[in-house]
Amino acid sequence: QADMAEVRAAIAERGIRIVRDIEVALHTHPADTLGIAFEFWAGHFHDNPEILYHGMTHPIEHWRDRHPLALTGRHSFTVAVRDLAAASEFLQSFLSARPVYEAARPAIGAQAIGLEIADSMVELLSPTGPGDVRDHLHRYGEGIRSTVHHTRDMASLRGHFAERKVALVP
Repeated sequence: QADMAEVRAAIAERGIRIVRDIEVALHTHPADTLGIAFEFWAGHFHDNPEILYHGMTHPIEHWRDRHPLALTGRHSFTVAVRDLAAASEFLQSFLSARPVYEAARPAIGAQAIGLEIADSMVELLSPTGPGDVRDHLHRYGEGIRSTVHHTRDMASLRGHFAERKVALVP
């Protein structure tokens, strides 16, 4: 949920390109924003009757109580970046991110910085040597590597993915 005049000013101030602009919402050019097309909109998806009644999404209760994933909300997302310090500085400047932690992630060959942005957590990952993060950057470039969600029923979630032959990894 954003004040679109403030968003447009912040984007223009940083020379960030816009790839889609429908007046009430816009998307940034991924090449200018860590490989991510950030969407800004003044509304909220889960309680907007226009969106809900046209079947474009479902109310929160659907995902929590009826869907087998039993999702109760997003916890965080991770972003693979080449330059950890520059990416952190960019998000702090552009989205008022607040650093929360720094941690080594030796199992995937990376260093992490956790940032709080509004009600979300973002973990930036940058390679420290060979490993999953370096491989990800080589194959896909910078951008979202994973999303992390809360569930109220881990057994239902595991069953849902097993039925679809989707392997879960730590």
